[in-house]
Amino acid sequence: MHKVAYAAVACLSIMGVPDAEADASTRKPVHIPAQKLGSALRALAHDRQFYLLFAAQDIAGLQTRGVTGELTSQEAHEQLLSGTGLT
Repeated sequence: MHKVAYAAVACLSIMGVPDAEADASTRKPVHIPAQKLGSALRALAHDRQFYLLFAAQDIAGLQTRGVTGELTSQEAHEQLLSGTGLT
C-alpha cells in the first residue's frame, strides 16, 4: 500500500516554529513542473520550509503533473499527488 505522510503542520509545531498554523493556511505562489513525484515533493517541502515523510520505494516510478498557482501548502501537496493513486 502506498502512503505519503503529509507532516508540514505537525513538524512545524513540534519544532516550535512561530505562526506555523497561520503559515500553513497562507496561499503562496507555487510552480513545480511535471516530473518524478519524489523530486516534486522535495521541491514543495524545500519551498515551503517543512518536512514531508515518504518511503522512496512507494513512489518509485510515479510522475506528477505538477502544480502552478496561488495555493496553500496542503492544496499544492494534493495537486502534486493528483492522478498518482496516492492521497
